[in-house]
Amino acid sequence: MPTGAPAGPYHYVVIPPPPAPGQPAILEIDLLDQVLHVGGPYSVRVRTSPDVTNLTVATMGQTFGMQAAGPGLFASDGQVPSAIPFFFVNRNYTLIVHAQTADKRSTSVSITLRLER
Repeated sequence: MPTGAPAGPYHYVVIPPPPAPGQPAILEIDLLDQVLHVGGPYSVRVRTSPDVTNLTVATMGQTFGMQAAGPGLFASDGQVPSAIPFFFVNRNYTLIVHAQTADKRSTSVSITLRLER
């Protein structure tokens, strides 16, 4: 999956391949960095085709919704918890970004992030 040039504060930019014909598109996934730090900030911005009405991110059996910031734009900011057990740290994680339209058409993209102290 190609990565693009940094966009503002986002230093990890993923440009996914086009979806199957007739499916909604995830056009770009932007994160502060590919490495998250325990207790540190995170910021995620996802650009989609305008028909996407619901966007979720799933990892390790947990699914989190992202807020729409406008047509074709979803964003989430926060802080990584500081009380993470040591055995979850210094590992790579696969995140699945899933976009869905009102009529239930969908597409997904996987990205890898790393969690460190």
